[in-house]
Amino acid sequence: MTAAPATYRPSGDGISGHYASAGHPPAHIRRANGTVEPLDAAGILLSPSMRLGREHLKETMFHLNPGDALLLYTDGITEAPRAIVDSFRDVGD
Repeated sequence: MTAAPATYRPSGDGISGHYASAGHPPAHIRRANGTVEPLDAAGILLSPSMRLGREHLKETMFHLNPGDALLLYTDGITEAPRAIVDSFRDVGD
């Protein structure tokens, strides 16, 4: 099982937050100038046999300025059979 929890709050010049990942594909920040930065928070997959706690997650802080975007996506798309993935391409055409 994977998870990608994020918390955020408004700050004086944008939004500040924390992001963690447990085996989930990495989140990215798209800056207002068009550059894209991955968030480094590669934690391990979750398992029912793990103890509860945050020690399995790697957490990172981020800041979004006006015009920036936090990009999260499901691993279901990247792991789907080719026919399903191809159907997503048709939506934008």
